Amino acid sequence: MDTLKKLRWDRRRVYTSANADELRVGDKVLLADNMECLREKVSCKIEPCVLLEIRPENEAKRFRKASAEWYEGQTYALAFLVSERTEKMYRPFKDTKELKEYYQKMVGTELSPLLVPQIWVKSRTDKSDNGSMILGFAITMVYMLDPEPTGCSLENLLDKYTFMDGTPCGAEI
Repeated sequence: MDTLKKLRWDRRRVYTSANADELRVGDKVLLADNMECLREKVSCKIEPCVLLEIRPENEAKRFRKASAEWYEGQTYALAFLVSERTEKMYRPFKDTKELKEYYQKMVGTELSPLLVPQIWVKSRTDKSDNGSMILGFAITMVYMLDPEPTGCSLENLLDKYTFMDGTPCGAEI
C-alpha cells in the first residue's frame, strides 16, 4: 500500500473519545488502547483496518474495526487516521418510514400519507431485471412483486437491490 510507505507519526491524526466523531465509518485506521502501542503500529507500518463503528459518547473505548476474528466485538480507545474513505457507504434503513422519507427526497415530491408510494427497485445481480414495485410496508420489511409476491427485510433490500437509478437501497453513512 503506497499510503503505508508515507506513514509518519503525526499527533493531529490521533483520535480519542473526545474527537471520535470527526472520523467516519469506513476510514482506514490503526487502533490501540495506549499511545505507545499506537506509535509502534505507525512506525512498523502495520496494515490499517476499516473503522466499522464509532461507539456512543458515554463509552471510553469508542472505536471498533471490521473483522471476522474472534475479537470482532473488541473496542479501542485510540485511532490513528491512515486514510479517509473515498467511496460512499450505506446502511440498511432503520425502518420503512425512513425508506419513504429518503425516497421522497430522492424523487423531489411529497408522498401522500393516504396512498402507498410506488417505489421501484431492481436486482443488483439480474441485469435483465426491469424492476420490481414495492407494494406494501411493514415496520422493517417491504413486500414486492419479484416476480411473485415476496417479503424482503431492509437488510436484504440493501444487499440485493438498488433503486432504478442504481443508488443502493439504504441510507448513506
